[in-house]
Amino acid sequence: MTTRRIRVKEVAAPSADARILAFEPADAEPFEFEPGQHVCLSTTLNGEKVNRYYSIASGPHPAGRFELCIKPVADGSPLGEHLARIAPGEEFECSAPGGTFRLTEPLRDTVFVAAGTGITPFRAMLRHLLAGPEDRHQGRGITLIFGARRPDELYFRSEFEQLETQRPQFRFWPTISGPHADWTGRRGRVQSHLDKALGNRRDSTDVYICGPRSMLDDVRARLTASGFDEQAIHYEKYE
Repeated sequence: MTTRRIRVKEVAAPSADARILAFEPADAEPFEFEPGQHVCLSTTLNGEKVNRYYSIASGPHPAGRFELCIKPVADGSPLGEHLARIAPGEEFECSAPGGTFRLTEPLRDTVFVAAGTGITPFRAMLRHLLAGPEDRHQGRGITLIFGARRPDELYFRSEFEQLETQRPQFRFWPTISGPHADWTGRRGRVQSHLDKALGNRRDSTDVYICGPRSMLDDVRARLTASGFDEQAIHYEKYE
C-alpha cells in the first residue's frame, strides 16, 4: 500500500469523547480525494505498527488539508487511544484515499441518514454539493437526518444549520434519542423520520446511510420491505 507522510495541524474536541483532527501533507504535493472516501492512518506504538481506517470529513482543499471526525477510545484500537491524546505537529503515514462510498451520478433527490460519527463522509459530500459557489446540487432536494444520543454529539451542527438557511433545497433534521430536557427538536432514532423525509419522491430518490451496523441494517430493511429500489440504497458500515 502506497503511503505518504501527513502532519496534524489542529485538534478540536466537539464532545468529551470525540475529536476533529485537521491534517496537512508533510510534503508540498496536493492531497486529492472524492467526498465519501476514507484513508488509513498508521504509526508505530510500543514497537508495533498499528493502523485504522477513517472517513474524510471535509471537502477537497487546494492546500491538501483534510479533516477526520472520530471517537478515538470508542473505536477499540491502539491507534484510537493514541489519537485521543494527539497534539498538533505529530506525523503519521497515510494511505491514498480509497473506497467506493461516493455520490452517484446523475444526482437525484437525496436523503442522507447518519448516526454518530457516521456523519463524517456526509459532511464531505454536503460541502462538495452545497458549500461551494458551483451549482453541483443541480436543484435537487437534499435532506440530512442526523441522529445522536445528546445534542453535543451532533457534530458540525452549526455548520449544517447555516447551510439550511443559505440553501433552500437543503433540509437538516437533527434528532436526539437520549433523554435531554432542553432539547426541543426531533426525538427518537433516525429510522422514525425516514418515511417523512422520503415523502412521495421514493421513485426518484437516492438514500445514503452511514453509522452503526444496527441502525444501518434497520434502515435498509425498512426500505427494502417497502419496495424501495435496492440500487438507490448506498451505505457504509461503521463497526
